[in-house]
Amino acid sequence: MATLTAVDPGDRYTGVAFFEPADNKWGWECIDAVEFDNEEEPDGFIDALTESVLDNEVPILIFERWRLYNDKAEEQTGSEFQTCQLIGQMKFVVRRHNEHCYLHTRALNAGMMTTCELRGASCQDKDIGWQPVLMIGQQTDIKKPARGILRGKGIKSIAKGIARREYGGRDHVEDAELHGWYHILEGGVTGKYSEMYYGD
Repeated sequence: MATLTAVDPGDRYTGVAFFEPADNKWGWECIDAVEFDNEEEPDGFIDALTESVLDNEVPILIFERWRLYNDKAEEQTGSEFQTCQLIGQMKFVVRRHNEHCYLHTRALNAGMMTTCELRGASCQDKDIGWQPVLMIGQQTDIKKPARGILRGKGIKSIAKGIARREYGGRDHVEDAELHGWYHILEGGVTGKYSEMYYGD
């Protein structure tokens, strides 16, 4: 189970990198990375994320935020902004989950019996508990400094090899890994590029 999941959402492809605490000087390691083809399987990533969130497998979710820059505005004419829609779906999944966690925890603390029809291990097994998700958006421009930080620390990219072997060298999984490492090594929840999204 990954402790930190980092996502590079895109119109066609979405890259995801998974991190776990490790016994090394950084305290973390990237353990795997996968790419979703949003055209071939439009709901593949969101379905996988929803299942993982419901099963309490995503305590921290880092994602690359999206901005429309002036120099790109004209070429976006007529766009359906698929990346924005995907980010909106991610936020909705996390918000609903966090609201659900709050209601369960409040009922449990009040000594009330709770019943729930929502699928997912956290509602089927009360011993698992209800873990809210911390969702943090980062700017796209952290990738260049993140590469420099990794080079300086001698951290080898796991995702780069996966991208080369399995995804024709596309960089989406590598970008997701960079966002994860940046949060771990530089950003944190108080980093200048970070924003937190909580469901109330």
